[in-house]
Amino acid sequence: MSEKPAPPPSKKRPRGPIAWFRRRGLSLLARLSALAGILLILAWGAGRWFNDDHLWSQALFWIPTGVVASIAWITLVFSAVCSKLSLRMGGVKLRPFLAVGALVVTGWMVVSWKPVRLVIPAGGPSSEVVRVAYWNLSVERNAVGAGDVVLAQSPVIAILANVRADEHREPILKAMRSLIHEDEADEGVHFRHEHNITVSSRFPIRRWGVTRPKRVTTLLTEWRSEWDTGRITFIEFDTGGYLSLEDETFVVWVVDLPSDPTMSRAEVMSAAGEAVEVWEGPVMLPDALGRWIGTPLPEGERGFPEPDLIIGDFNTPRGSRSLRSLVGDARSTHAQAGVGPDATWMRRFPLWAIDQAFTGERVRATYSDVIDPGMSEHRMLVVEIEGR
Repeated sequence: MSEKPAPPPSKKRPRGPIAWFRRRGLSLLARLSALAGILLILAWGAGRWFNDDHLWSQALFWIPTGVVASIAWITLVFSAVCSKLSLRMGGVKLRPFLAVGALVVTGWMVVSWKPVRLVIPAGGPSSEVVRVAYWNLSVERNAVGAGDVVLAQSPVIAILANVRADEHREPILKAMRSLIHEDEADEGVHFRHEHNITVSSRFPIRRWGVTRPKRVTTLLTEWRSEWDTGRITFIEFDTGGYLSLEDETFVVWVVDLPSDPTMSRAEVMSAAGEAVEVWEGPVMLPDALGRWIGTPLPEGERGFPEPDLIIGDFNTPRGSRSLRSLVGDARSTHAQAGVGPDATWMRRFPLWAIDQAFTGERVRATYSDVIDPGMSEHRMLVVEIEGR
């Protein structure tokens, strides 16, 4: 008599907390992580589209592209791993969208680094180049050797913002003055330390002026911007024909605008643009002793002279549409000659390119780079300019 075949083993559903977590928890995590990545990409995309035209969209525009790209890939991998370990597949329909979004954000970031400059360098063979170094010392309390850090960049024009009035200030100013060669010292005034801007140049300073934008509404009434609305300073240098420019001058606007995140950047830039347009002086001229004397503008004149270079701390990231209210059609030096990331703040982990430079119609950038000076909250901006 033949034996009956044994019945197939029953497929019992795994039980217990681990089985429950693998069945429900991991599946849910796979879906949620993919959804979170997609929502972040959509928020970033909305920021790119609406830019900082509105106060609500400005916060989205400030989301760092590098952070979005990193989180997108992390959530994609995390979702895939959770789905693989789960007893149920989760996030299968969401992950393709997340993968496409991650590729788009990453591509956007890489393109903004201007890799083409590695193959096609900016500028021509001209030897008449003005090298400018700009650095916001911000709230640095231990600025030992800051002046030497600037001199190491071999600038023709060096600009420092917000040098603290402490024991480090005099050594910094001494180092800045040493930029001027002995044979150039008698040609005019080469150094200016007024308000929050310090300038040292191998070119004599012909004149300068400063204006402050009107106050913009803020939600942080205890913030510095409640009373400090920022400054825009113009400085006109006598190049002696070095850049082959028609009137032998080189005009730089130095920008230092409020950092208050609750201020509308559109309103801040509009106020800054208006301030330079309606400025009526006084213009500061050097006397025979090198002292700055305020002089009224000629009757009927107003506004800053046209800039060749606009540089400074805009406290607004690169790509902002609101910047056009101040810089007009001036071109970003990074767009012309930069390569790689250009974020300047925060120095240790830079996420935002808020220190920027733009060139006017008469000149162009042949070099633009961001330097880690090893101190301060901001990185240093170094650009080289030649005449067109």
